[in-house]
Amino acid sequence: MVVYTITELDELQDWSKEKKIMILDFYAGWCGPCKRLSPLFEEYSQLEKYQDLLFLKVDIELAQDLTHHFSIASLPTIIILDATLQEIHKIVGFRKDTIERTLDTLSQEKYKTENENDQD
Repeated sequence: MVVYTITELDELQDWSKEKKIMILDFYAGWCGPCKRLSPLFEEYSQLEKYQDLLFLKVDIELAQDLTHHFSIASLPTIIILDATLQEIHKIVGFRKDTIERTLDTLSQEKYKTENENDQD
């Protein structure tokens, strides 16, 4: 999977048609912790266990409407949305362990839901 960059709310709405959980990384080029998170975010997007998650990056300086819409006050901030664009989780700051635990939980929940549907 690839990490996509978005700058407009309309783009986010278009991505919601994929019916995947969306992981948004709000960042800025001048932000040190954001620079440390960036390669990890790319790595996460490539992992098979996260293939059902959609990874999106949002540069706060280019996407002011999105930044305002999600009330981003600190960087980096990860916002996790369901396919209906409802916020289901928020992680503020570079907290690698928390990010990984959250992604693991999301991918496990997706797996459980799919298996339950297969048994019906």
